[in-house]
Amino acid sequence: MKLNAKVNNLPVLTMNSLKLNAAPLDIDIEFKENRTLKPACLPKGITVESGVGSDELADRFKKLGIGNPKEMIVAGKYPIYNTQGFATGMGSDIDKLMKLTGTGADVYTIDSSYKSDSPILLHYVFADGDNVLDNTFIHAKEGSESTIIMYYSCDDLIADIKPGDDGKLAADKNTGLSDNLTADINDDRLGILTADKKGFSGNQTRVYLEKNAKVHLIKVQMLDKGFLFFDDIGGYSEADSSFEVTKLELGAGNVYDGLNEAQMGYRSDFRVNYGYIGLPDTVCDINYNDVFWGKKSNGVMRFNEALIGNAKKTFRGTVDFREGCKAASGDEQEDVLLFGEDIVNKTIPLILGEEEDVEGRHAATIGKLSDDMLFYMQSRGIDKRKAEELMVEASITSISSRIPSEELQARITQYIRNVFS
Repeated sequence: MKLNAKVNNLPVLTMNSLKLNAAPLDIDIEFKENRTLKPACLPKGITVESGVGSDELADRFKKLGIGNPKEMIVAGKYPIYNTQGFATGMGSDIDKLMKLTGTGADVYTIDSSYKSDSPILLHYVFADGDNVLDNTFIHAKEGSESTIIMYYSCDDLIADIKPGDDGKLAADKNTGLSDNLTADINDDRLGILTADKKGFSGNQTRVYLEKNAKVHLIKVQMLDKGFLFFDDIGGYSEADSSFEVTKLELGAGNVYDGLNEAQMGYRSDFRVNYGYIGLPDTVCDINYNDVFWGKKSNGVMRFNEALIGNAKKTFRGTVDFREGCKAASGDEQEDVLLFGEDIVNKTIPLILGEEEDVEGRHAATIGKLSDDMLFYMQSRGIDKRKAEELMVEASITSISSRIPSEELQARITQYIRNVFS
């Protein structure tokens, strides 16, 4: 299957000498069946329907009242670059890919009665040569509260976990995960700095939050370096809802990552905590948009990144205030640590405003470990490489600490240490 896609479009056009307006994604592979390790049974209050086609999914969005409000030309924006009914960060070409390949969606419905912060785990396990697409729609009904972990790896350390009576993949009721996850944490199966396993993982996840719903979506990607990975997220939030995204991109040699959040409702709340490690000879392209429609809506996006050797990364972060979102507040912050002389880092933070009564902030801090910091650490017996490891670990731990699983946190910490070993 061939597709020459254009993804991660900026909501406004810029001078394109740095090639920031969009990213090309050329696909020419045959896809295999999804190998997701899903719970054998889900807890009461959550149901799943599999194999929902693209056209049927689009019809469901319309029936739910989900739509992308159309504009003519406002503040220099051309909405033709996002023609999706339920907008995502990577854009309509990913919809096209899902439809061309006949990739059905898993539709998770979270009933109003479900209120739990114990996570449901979806483990996506990849072998050498796997080329897989996955499509997920999460419908959180009014008043529900849920946490969902999507974990992408090239191991099967949790393949044999059996669900408990409540349907969670867990021996530990507080984490939703099993001690088996760390059984072989010190072995060499992480495959961090090698390209022994190669493949393709493409994922699209949409989350619809009704009034007063709360969803914490956690995604951890630790695939081998030989993988191309894309993750396309769309959020649509009604009044008084709370949508939190915790994201760690730690593996794969080529990463495309997009998110579009539509804060439609009054006092909707949106949070992103994102961590990325760019290893030598890797490429990453990121596009995150927080679009405000509802009055007094609030959004905060935090990005912690570390680039090593000759890693290449492009970041687009947009806070977009639409007409009518009075008293809305948006904040976007990117912090990048550089550990190499041949790094290519492109950053374009944007604030777009059609409403005057709003508060918007953005910032980017990019640089190397200071000489003063290195001297301070070396004076205490910490060499440069160990100092860099500690800084990266601290940066990523500030994200991973939000994951309600000590086992998964331990694997993330070990991963970072293996990078610098």
